[in-house]
Amino acid sequence: MTPNQDLQKDMPVTDTAIALDGLAPFLKESKPAIQNTSLPTAINRALMTDISFAREIAEAAGVNLAEHAGIVNEARTDAARGTLFGASYCMLDGRYRSMDEALAKLAPEGVLELAAGHSPRGIATAGTYSLYVETDLADLVAQKREIVEALKPDRDPSQHIIRPLNALHGSDLIAAGALFEEKNISNIALTHEGLFFYLTRDEQKVMRDNVAAFLKQFSPNGAWVSPDFVYDARLDEETTVMRATYERSAGRPWTTFSTDDEIREFMRDGGLKVEFLGNDHLVGMLESARRSGATNPDHVLRWLRECRVAVVRLVGP
Repeated sequence: MTPNQDLQKDMPVTDTAIALDGLAPFLKESKPAIQNTSLPTAINRALMTDISFAREIAEAAGVNLAEHAGIVNEARTDAARGTLFGASYCMLDGRYRSMDEALAKLAPEGVLELAAGHSPRGIATAGTYSLYVETDLADLVAQKREIVEALKPDRDPSQHIIRPLNALHGSDLIAAGALFEEKNISNIALTHEGLFFYLTRDEQKVMRDNVAAFLKQFSPNGAWVSPDFVYDARLDEETTVMRATYERSAGRPWTTFSTDDEIREFMRDGGLKVEFLGNDHLVGMLESARRSGATNPDHVLRWLRECRVAVVRLVGP
């Protein structure tokens, strides 16, 4: 089968599976998928971190952050109890910081962000790249485009593109790849945060093969960059309950990996190799730890190691 044929493989998937921007599908399943997934994470990001544009995006999405101030108090109560769960916001903060560092290290010319949701990375860093394409399902893309236009009315829409894309539809990736090809950009980082573990293993294989084919066609020396391949969230009794709650809310079980070797084997089966970037040095640097009162560095470190970034590349000839 050729790379193009690989890339054309499509698999039906629910909106909830793809319209994901992180860890917090708090609201009931009967609510729209956009609310179920992306917006609660935007609220947490705004209240618990100092990530650029986090507050502005939440407010532009219509959130009154004052109504959610109890999140901070609850976080501090959890941290004061001394549980591992009390440092859980460090995962949300840490994975974003880890991705920032990974992209700075790789220095791609272009970025294709999958399941961008309400992530601020595009609006905060698009000008760093020759082309930044952020994507998600159509309804969420429409809202994100309005937010970005409100906050960045002077942005160059030919350099920062916001468009629909389903990562399990190979034709969507082909269309996105053509945008980079038109600009002669071949050093591309394909990124996502909080997507992969919501897919079944079969769906993960489809997405892996689609990404591998994308790299072969558009960016042979590029990389698939994500913290999603290691997170398990069953670190103790409380986090096991937390994971079960998120699964019920999203209507999707999490499919995670247990060991580095399992991840490597999964990637090898798709003609890919993986390198893990450590993030231990972020202990003591996270605003989320300060706001939540998570003073135990071992707890912060444990969450950071659950969101270290994997850099996945094609296996050479």
